Amino acid sequence: MNYNFRIPGHEHDLVVAGGEGAWITTTSGLRMLDFFSAFGARAFPHGCRPYEVAVATGARVMSGSLPSAAIEHAAATLIRLFPHHSTVRFCTSGTEAVQLAIRLARAATGRTRIMRFNEHYHGHLDALLGGTYSPSTYPDPAVLPDDPRATEGSPPEQVTTQNYLARWNNIDDVDSFFRAYGDSVAAVLLEPYPINAGAVAPAPGFLERIRQHCNRHNAVLIFDEIITGIRAGFGGWQATSSVRPDITLLGKMLGGGAVPVSAVLTSDAIFRLCADHRVVHGGTLNGSPLAAAAITRTIELLQAPGALSMDSLHRAGKDLLTSIHNHIQREDLKVIVTGLPAAFWIKPIGRPISARTALLRRHLLAAGVLPAAPTRIYTTAGMTENDIAEGAQRILTALRAFSQNPYAETSGGTRART
Repeated sequence: MNYNFRIPGHEHDLVVAGGEGAWITTTSGLRMLDFFSAFGARAFPHGCRPYEVAVATGARVMSGSLPSAAIEHAAATLIRLFPHHSTVRFCTSGTEAVQLAIRLARAATGRTRIMRFNEHYHGHLDALLGGTYSPSTYPDPAVLPDDPRATEGSPPEQVTTQNYLARWNNIDDVDSFFRAYGDSVAAVLLEPYPINAGAVAPAPGFLERIRQHCNRHNAVLIFDEIITGIRAGFGGWQATSSVRPDITLLGKMLGGGAVPVSAVLTSDAIFRLCADHRVVHGGTLNGSPLAAAAITRTIELLQAPGALSMDSLHRAGKDLLTSIHNHIQREDLKVIVTGLPAAFWIKPIGRPISARTALLRRHLLAAGVLPAAPTRIYTTAGMTENDIAEGAQRILTALRAFSQNPYAETSGGTRART
């Protein structure tokens, strides 16, 4: 395993042997519908020739970090999608992009305090990993036994020193925080549509209030759209909102799924801090021709009409959501669905939530459906009508089995019909 967050019902015995279209095959011979989609990074079917050719061509020149015409073209493409920004820098991972954004915000403001939100995920940096809202410690994060902060290897003070936590959609938390700390806040960091935190949309006026506070106190507003920046549509989720951030972070589907790449978009004035060497930014493979080729080809394919388009990706999600919703209402299944067409959660109703989520995940795996952790569904472009119909049927098989006995004990093994 190359990551080890505690995932309810995680399938440690599942090892991928190959993939074709919307399907993966495991080393034990199981054939499963892949709604894991590389944690939402995969944009296209497995074996997508137009994407594979572009990536292979980009790999011919291995000049990581050096300026190139290819990466300039990729940057210009992103600026067209996010026209309120004027400059782009590329990194390899979302965690690195977050780290650069925080450095820039602190340097731009001369302050250190960061405000973030409960359960929003911004990578595995010590200072931003985990912590839980608690009224007894607010705005300092509390640390609970199942929290990543309870693991070893990082200094405990990193989660509380200059790093505060509020509740999502709670305007009172935001107002009280800025009353107390406003003139010492460097940045507010958030997922504008927090897929990681259960895909709960921002309440009307919530992001607008945060933007007002940032304007009033000259704090930097950072939108972490690592997941939603391309997946939610061209221009990210923010394109559906009236609120514009000072810094936007992109990743995951930005590179189509096979190439790790992230991007930090902001103004010339903020990025001047890097150009003037006041803020350090390193990375051996930042802005490689391989990443440039993956970004450019991914957006080209998604923008073109046809089976690999953004319309195809969203249509697959909408059709799947509609089928699931209809059956939930008709059959009184013990789950709810939240999120966007191309990125949504299937959640059990009732408590204990962790145990029921683990059980639901095991039923999905047993039905031959591979979700992202723990029960997230990511669709991709190129999914056929048959893929969606089969996916809906398998998901419904899992939901019916779960709803018949949502408190049943399970062995946790992975079994799927072919």
